[in-house]
Amino acid sequence: MLTAEQLKAINHNQGNVIVSASAGSGKTFVMTNRAVRLIKEKKASVKELLMVTFTESSAEEMKQRLKLQLEQLIKDGDKSLILELLDLSTADVCTLHAFCAKTIRRYFFQVNLSPDFQILDANLASALKSEALDATLKTLYNQNEEWFVELIDGFKYKRKDEQFKTVINTLYEYVNLSVKKDEYLKEVLSLYTKDGFNKILSDYKEIVDQKLSNIIENLDFLNEKFKQLFAEKLADLCAEALEVAKYLKSSESVYAVKAIKEKLPK
Repeated sequence: MLTAEQLKAINHNQGNVIVSASAGSGKTFVMTNRAVRLIKEKKASVKELLMVTFTESSAEEMKQRLKLQLEQLIKDGDKSLILELLDLSTADVCTLHAFCAKTIRRYFFQVNLSPDFQILDANLASALKSEALDATLKTLYNQNEEWFVELIDGFKYKRKDEQFKTVINTLYEYVNLSVKKDEYLKEVLSLYTKDGFNKILSDYKEIVDQKLSNIIENLDFLNEKFKQLFAEKLADLCAEALEVAKYLKSSESVYAVKAIKEKLPK
């Protein structure tokens, strides 16, 4: 049973229409029914339709739904749809990547690209990334610059750099999630300066101070309760922990580890 919103999207004729809905709400169903209506009413042919999605399974699902509905309409007596059904195999009902590749191959001369280009699959893309990373690291090892030696030493495990490669690949995938990669990288790199580090330190200390304030409040409460219960040892322990927490909060640096250890009870 179609909802009022779905019917509105299917029957819309004038201008553009945007359908925004969560996963599993029936967007593909609405899209295929809208396409069938346009074909049935002779307002569009299969060749004139462009129906794209992000996954091959979804694209195949759309094409199969169109095929089944057109076949049913033909069985019901609309023989004019036979040619539309035949055209469905070459119709632009596909993934967005497949449509873009098809368009580039058709107009390759406009973008100075060879028409025999290929789209990498996930396995080949992963292999090429690994090869490029290995080549880059080999060059850096040969150059043996101080900054790289210090960096790689922080990630080496049992004289191997696999952990470092994992970090690089993870960062690469994370950066690729950003729409404006270049701007994001510039913003991140700006933090690797004196001013940038001070900003990070200030933000971090603000978070730590808030946590310490909560700890101090709780320790204060426990200290008073233990005193009321005449639990002197527990009260003393709370008092010592309270002193450390207050010292941390008043410290100019959140990295005053040595000074903190000296204040901790033995």
